[in-house]
Amino acid sequence: MGVLKSIILPLGLLLFSIIQCDGVEDGCEVKDFYISRDYSSYKIDTVALLPMAYDDTTDLGTFFSTNHFYNRLSEDYKNFHLVDIDKIASSDSIAINNLLISIRDSSKINIDSFYNSDLGKYLKANNCHGIILGNVYNYYRYDNLLMRYGRLYVNKVTHSNFNYLMISLADGTIIWSANVDGVSKYTYELVNPPNPTPFPPLDVAIANGIDALLIKLKKESVIKK
Repeated sequence: MGVLKSIILPLGLLLFSIIQCDGVEDGCEVKDFYISRDYSSYKIDTVALLPMAYDDTTDLGTFFSTNHFYNRLSEDYKNFHLVDIDKIASSDSIAINNLLISIRDSSKINIDSFYNSDLGKYLKANNCHGIILGNVYNYYRYDNLLMRYGRLYVNKVTHSNFNYLMISLADGTIIWSANVDGVSKYTYELVNPPNPTPFPPLDVAIANGIDALLIKLKKESVIKK
């Protein structure tokens, strides 16, 4: 199986067992949502979830949040067959960047150009009907000091704003898109800081925002339990 499905470090197991509950972290919300009026006319049975950014385990990567989204779609919402794109996506990141540029410039992708890429050829060979693609717009962090039971604690807060969208590979149009706020919070005692930090804060903020997005997608009948 690919990286997105099988490489879950012990850290990831701990992290996502915490954030996979039904509740949503305060501050996480879908700010804007669009769904095509023709959504029901599209056949979207097989989907590829593309990496939001370069997938790694650093503070700036989105490995865990992408994995979180993949696992939730494959385990909790099974109306999509997800294509394993790990091997090809890691070697054709230019195609993903070109998709983002095309969407930014014309609000759709050039299907002919996409199918000339290695990623496009791979997805066509696997009869993929759509892709889900994300992009981080911005993020910021701040620390608060808290007093609890006579001890001083640091509360690290990370806010992120990102989008996810689904594109039809029949005509390159956007079927749905969402702008999402995500938040992560981590508290530790000032005199006993963790070394290293036990999770990537931006990644957790995105994953928490994805939980809010999943609720919205379910409400709009894009996904079903």
